[in-house]
Amino acid sequence: MQNISKRLFFLVSLFLVLAVLPANIKAAYVISSLDFTVSPTAGNYGRIGSDVKFQMMVIDTLQTYASLSAVSVTATDIYVYSAALPVSGPTVANPFYVYDGTRTWRVTGYSPNPNNSSQNTLRLNAGNLQAGNLLNDYMSLEYAVFTAATGMPVTGGNASVDIAQSAVGIALFDDGNLALHNDAVLNNGIYNCIFNVTEAYKFDLSGANVKGHFNKNFIKAGNDPFTAPRNIWLDSIRPSISIPDAHPNPYNPNTGLFQLFYYLNEKSTINFNIYYNSVTIKTMVLDGTSGYNAPILWDGKSNTGTIQADGDFSYSFLLTDYAGNTTITKAAALKITTVELETTIYSIDTHYSNPAEPQIAAIIVVNYELTNATPANLQNLGFDYPEIAGVNHDYRNYPYVYLDTRLYDSAGNILAKYGTDNNPLVDNDPIYTFIDFPNYGDGLPMSGFNFTTLPGNPCGYPEAPIYSRGDDQKGNDWDSVFANPLTYQGGGKFTGTTSVFLVDDISDPGIYSFSAKSVLVGKSLGVKPDSEIVNEIVTCSDGMGGTINASYRYYQYHAYPSYFYDETVGHISDERGYGLASLQDTASFMVEADETVPSADNIAPVIITSSEYPSQNEIVQPFAITAQNPVRIMLTDAGVGAGPENLSTFILYNPYGTRVSGKVTWSGSNADGSWTIKYEPDSPITMGGLYSFMVIPVDAANNIGEAKTFSFTVADTSIPYVPNNGATVQSSTGSTLALSDSTSTQVNFVVSKISAVILSGGTSLVDWNSSTIVVKDSNGNNVQGSVSHVSGTNILSFTPSVSLADGNYTVNITAISENDYPGAYSYNFYVTTANVTYVNLTGSGETSATCMRITDLVQPSAGILDQGSTAVSPTAITVSNVTAPSLPSSNTVLGSPISFALNSPHQLPLTINQQLANVVVRLHFGTPEINTLTAIGMDETNITVWRWDGNVWTQVVNPGNAITNGTDHYFEFSVTSITANNVFALMYVTPAVPLATFKFSSTKGFNPVKESSKIYYTDSITGVENIKVAIYGLNGALVRKSEYKNSSDTALFTGNDLNPYGAEVKYYYAWDGKNDSGAYVKNGVYVIKMQIEKTSGKENISRVIAVIK
Repeated sequence: MQNISKRLFFLVSLFLVLAVLPANIKAAYVISSLDFTVSPTAGNYGRIGSDVKFQMMVIDTLQTYASLSAVSVTATDIYVYSAALPVSGPTVANPFYVYDGTRTWRVTGYSPNPNNSSQNTLRLNAGNLQAGNLLNDYMSLEYAVFTAATGMPVTGGNASVDIAQSAVGIALFDDGNLALHNDAVLNNGIYNCIFNVTEAYKFDLSGANVKGHFNKNFIKAGNDPFTAPRNIWLDSIRPSISIPDAHPNPYNPNTGLFQLFYYLNEKSTINFNIYYNSVTIKTMVLDGTSGYNAPILWDGKSNTGTIQADGDFSYSFLLTDYAGNTTITKAAALKITTVELETTIYSIDTHYSNPAEPQIAAIIVVNYELTNATPANLQNLGFDYPEIAGVNHDYRNYPYVYLDTRLYDSAGNILAKYGTDNNPLVDNDPIYTFIDFPNYGDGLPMSGFNFTTLPGNPCGYPEAPIYSRGDDQKGNDWDSVFANPLTYQGGGKFTGTTSVFLVDDISDPGIYSFSAKSVLVGKSLGVKPDSEIVNEIVTCSDGMGGTINASYRYYQYHAYPSYFYDETVGHISDERGYGLASLQDTASFMVEADETVPSADNIAPVIITSSEYPSQNEIVQPFAITAQNPVRIMLTDAGVGAGPENLSTFILYNPYGTRVSGKVTWSGSNADGSWTIKYEPDSPITMGGLYSFMVIPVDAANNIGEAKTFSFTVADTSIPYVPNNGATVQSSTGSTLALSDSTSTQVNFVVSKISAVILSGGTSLVDWNSSTIVVKDSNGNNVQGSVSHVSGTNILSFTPSVSLADGNYTVNITAISENDYPGAYSYNFYVTTANVTYVNLTGSGETSATCMRITDLVQPSAGILDQGSTAVSPTAITVSNVTAPSLPSSNTVLGSPISFALNSPHQLPLTINQQLANVVVRLHFGTPEINTLTAIGMDETNITVWRWDGNVWTQVVNPGNAITNGTDHYFEFSVTSITANNVFALMYVTPAVPLATFKFSSTKGFNPVKESSKIYYTDSITGVENIKVAIYGLNGALVRKSEYKNSSDTALFTGNDLNPYGAEVKYYYAWDGKNDSGAYVKNGVYVIKMQIEKTSGKENISRVIAVIK
């Protein structure tokens, strides 16, 4: 019954594809087959640069016989039959042409059915195939339907194909021009062409139709247009990336993570590389989705785990889309600095007066500190003007800070951004152009400005020199930079203090915040634009009771900082500082209500019980909460009530502890004194997970009620998924091959494992206990084996307990989330190991000494030819270790080079027809080679693959990642030729990277599934009596407590690391990313507060850490 249904399916399919005429009807011109090959391809897609080779055969039919089906099938032959076939069969003079839409065979005689010798059949195989692609296994045609016809091929016609509506009228040729048109024989009725895919077509075709057309002497083929049975996938659009945000830059590895947010126009594989000069420091390979992606995070460490020192770095992207189209972006600059700038609001003193013009007056004292600002580190930030050691300092190399101060209301709206000129009634440029102060305090003069400031009364100064003065312009001074300069404390440390006097006409009661942030800059002195030398005549005393006129000349100079645009000179002086900034510090103050307003109400408002929506611990569906159906709660007050505006605080947090973008609205007061406040999200809430919202009720009298936090869950209905190339088969030696999700993948090795990368589709994790892999053979029977998952990975594996014989297999993957939402994924592959040969240094079969794998796609072997174009059996190829000839500049050989030779009588070179044979070269390296790389701070990503052709070395492009099988590691890659005097070798170049001093850096971000964090706190635990640690979420919720005195916690505090360059030891607290209940916390930012109790006193440490799973 199963075979009958399959045959019925193919019969219906063929009638949909071919306009097959009934038996015994003259059909004239018929397009018998239309097919194509695409090379190269990736993921079944043709890409930019691919050649699509179309082939169409046209028959001038005399008689047709429809609905032939298979009566016997082997891997190399298929016998087809129909009761309608005539008794007198085909002959050499009058052959039958048999076709199935993709191929056409020329049959010159009947063959007996191997299963029924009395039945005359038409035997089809590679020997009589006229048009169409060669078949590896004729078993795949077991259920196909065929048509036979008498007649002859049509020559001299006009043939063309259309690719959907994207490329129409592509001409096919029967001119015997193999090079230009892939047409091997002139005028044989088989029409060919080579169509090159270029960017100009902008193809984005998935499963598009290919239609053929044919006419001769204005007579069309009876089945024109003819739709090819196979569809085509073409992509000629390169992937592109947009980077809306990359920060911080400059980046300090000791204070946080470098974050790069990006947007892709299509799903792509991303090779992200960071370089120092031309040396690759860090490589990351990511799977990016179309649209916005999670940020790329870098901790400042190289591939070998070495933290990078100050210097100029760059980064770039190599994008590869599903079809294999690539885009390499230009390198973007990234500056690394360990200079740190910290700003602290030391104190704030406010006074509020309520005269006819109410105002607020405040004095804010701000401290700022610049550390690790050694001359070398400042040079990296642009402070690199020439100086003579021990002789002078250039004033432009002395650092300053620009102080950015702002005022916000209680809702976070900015009220004021304070300007740079604190006294617009005075020109301070004459003071700021004085370069002798500030200085380094070492007695060396400050140089770089060759003018002396001319005082207001210059009498007594010599008249010959040319002097400088301010620009005589008020309101344009940079007081926020130069009024309170940094003081050098020695050892790369600078400090400064500024008192900010704030006066504003604030009268509305509430809580206000003042913020301060400093930015590193340098001083520049510029001549006022379009100004000329000024000649000032001054009347001075002659010392004898009389007067004389003195003439002084000067230029008008203006002092302004680097990095910022200055309107006076009309440009930015330079990039000194590169925007290095401190974190913003804030301080708050309260403006009380007008004393003339009755203030008898001191009753705080309260939250009405059970008035919250969603209810506490309620589960809602995605899209349930919108701006029209917001999160909300009701408040009530026994006093003055809500008043004319909302003063309460309402914040909604997503499952990662981040504030959900939206706004707070309210309904106004009701008659009973209650009111409703709402949080309207900017977009519907769809992401699954646990949400929380915090409400602080405040009434019109500024009475603050008890704050409460509520939580609800948005159901995570997302399903886990297998990413592109996420399903693979593996050999016993570690070779892997990605399975296609659209076509059956050929596997030419013995399968030892089948694995799938399964990723969470949302916040709900993968349920590894429920997810499974089932493998079925061609008969639909389950293959025996076991399913396993290694903790801490995203990989589910199936290990067969029986050997997978040659044949077809189906892999069914069921990925289930912890919320019980399943995703199903299916892949097909077929194993062909009978025609595989291994060329080894020692032993037989596939081993750690295998240097070449040869797969004959067609038997007998005909795809490998020697110098005389004679077919070479794979067993005639040998391999041996050799000494490499002179190497490329700066390269060193890793391991033992190899060379291939041929047994007599064959001679090199070899040429390989990839349509008939596949040849893969394999280069090995082991533990000794890895130790060599590790000793110089490198790893396998620094290995390159080279081949010698007897004259020059050529690097193998994109050999793929190294494959690991136990202690054996190797690269493998396909070849199309083997030259005489060939040598294949692995090499590396020792990088010239900047030396970095060792620094103990606490963990800034980590994946608790893979590792614990390290929070360094002391260099000795001698004298430590107790240590208390409390870890909080950003919403203030306590998630974990640990105490050194508790025996169950002591081990968390006793881990330590040793400085590899000295004897220094640092102890750390290790957090495993779990809460007090033993469950992993959610992704987000957490605050770690640590109190160390020593015999000498107490010390408090606070750190911020990110959890990223």
